[in-house]
Amino acid sequence: MQRNLKEKYKSIITFLTSVGFLCIVLICSNFFYGKFDLTADKRYTLTPETIQLLEDLDDVVQLKIYLTGDELPAGFVKLKNSLDELLNEFSNHTAETIEFEFINLQDIASKTKREKEIARLAQLGIPYLPLKQQHENSSTSFYVTPGVEVFYKGKTVGVSLLEVDHQNFDSNFKAAIENLEYQLSNAIRKLAREHAQNIGFLQTHGESDQLELQDLLKTLSEYYVTGPVVIQDHNGIDLNALSLIDVLVVSGPKTAFNEGELFVIDQFIMNGGKALFLLDGIHAELDSLRYAPYFPAMPYNSGIEKLLFNYGIRINNDIVEDQQCTQIPIQTGPAGSNGKAELYPWVYFPLLYSDNNHKINRNLDPVKVEFASTLDSVQGVNKTYYTLLQTSDRSRYVATPTRIGFEDAVAGINDQKLNQKSKSIAMLSEGQFTSYFNNRILPEGFSSKKKLVQENNSAKIIVVGSGTFANNIILSNEKALPLGADRYDPSLFYDNKRFLLNCINYLSGDEDLIAVRSKRIELRLLDKNKVKNEQFFIKTLNIALPPTLILLLAAVFYFVRRKKFAI
Repeated sequence: MQRNLKEKYKSIITFLTSVGFLCIVLICSNFFYGKFDLTADKRYTLTPETIQLLEDLDDVVQLKIYLTGDELPAGFVKLKNSLDELLNEFSNHTAETIEFEFINLQDIASKTKREKEIARLAQLGIPYLPLKQQHENSSTSFYVTPGVEVFYKGKTVGVSLLEVDHQNFDSNFKAAIENLEYQLSNAIRKLAREHAQNIGFLQTHGESDQLELQDLLKTLSEYYVTGPVVIQDHNGIDLNALSLIDVLVVSGPKTAFNEGELFVIDQFIMNGGKALFLLDGIHAELDSLRYAPYFPAMPYNSGIEKLLFNYGIRINNDIVEDQQCTQIPIQTGPAGSNGKAELYPWVYFPLLYSDNNHKINRNLDPVKVEFASTLDSVQGVNKTYYTLLQTSDRSRYVATPTRIGFEDAVAGINDQKLNQKSKSIAMLSEGQFTSYFNNRILPEGFSSKKKLVQENNSAKIIVVGSGTFANNIILSNEKALPLGADRYDPSLFYDNKRFLLNCINYLSGDEDLIAVRSKRIELRLLDKNKVKNEQFFIKTLNIALPPTLILLLAAVFYFVRRKKFAI
């Protein structure tokens, strides 16, 4: 009797202790949040930059998600679920400042109101896409709106979750899911930012124009104030031309700079300005082959090379040939035969990969350059250099002048020639820069007008050995393709724009954008053929395995209890 009473008290104490411990855990869970993300790509973990952004919010962010419906295809369902998980993760960090809801436009009963809402969302950049869901013996047509409307402090911005042409979206859900955190945090940053920096694109020396830079300018305008800048006009050189510019971009100048213009650029950098130079080391144009079987590739110097050499980077007057390259169409039949053109590897248009050695080039896809030249670092005191893009180990670097012709491509790639080691095509130099005009005679008329700044201890410049690197392709009807699109193969897309955005973000101090944009998530899709061939086994396994496991556990539990309590 006494033994049973002790067992009873022991059971009560154990029960009360368990209840007390559970209560303590529940109370602590209201004050502390934590989880374990065991995925290899950390898909359920926000970047520190996004967490900091959410914690700095001082007002409520409202999000209206229009990606919803009853018959969404599998890809859109994955995108919707990923978006839902991400927003819940946002709320876990700042539950009081994040509010979101899913809205189905088809629930709007009035056709007129629904069409007005669709038109309003289209003005915000949120598309209304026609879809056709294919079944085994039939198909269903309907519409989907893959977008989010974000509100903050009386301002709003639309976010399109699929940035590419909707006709190709089936192959781009991976990119869409990868970019979810960047897309939403980017929208919140745009609404929260009070001051936009100025990005100036230098003009008057034959640089890339607004049509050639259309896609890059459009993307940058979401965050920065962009526009052309002119150092010299008919009134002479303006010493203050770059005074309001935060980042200067020089893209493919075709004529030389005089000493006065170089002085203005030099002093811009000495006074804390940052610069991105996209420069040609040689002069070569593919259009020249329309009129002759060969054309000469000549060395080219704009004068800026003198400044860059002083800052630690040298542009070589050579041309890169790389076995890792894109293809161009070449008609091999007799002239006028109207033969069909075939695609041949064009070693003068290399594909470049990065070593992931810097936040600018982390997780980049291949980028494309045309008629590129190599770069060398000129080692100096208190400077740091990073190779951001480089050729492959199957390359060759031909000194100019030389000649280029289609026969080189038709003859095929010569492995014995393309055997040199990789070299830099894009470099970052930062640290202590000394003025090019230090201990030199200043240009005529400048000595009494402006005091020379001799040194900058926190200077940053990025140099790319290709003047057309930022140019989007212009078709014959003057329509511009997105930056990075391949002219001859619509399925190919290069990461030029992401690289350039990372460069400008880094130079302007917006490094948090780079970290979020560079996040990669591996989308593990089902093997459709395997599912179709093994569907009976998969269905049987999913139906039979759970109850079988439950019965086995119940049997084990039954025999254990029977053995334990047997008299």
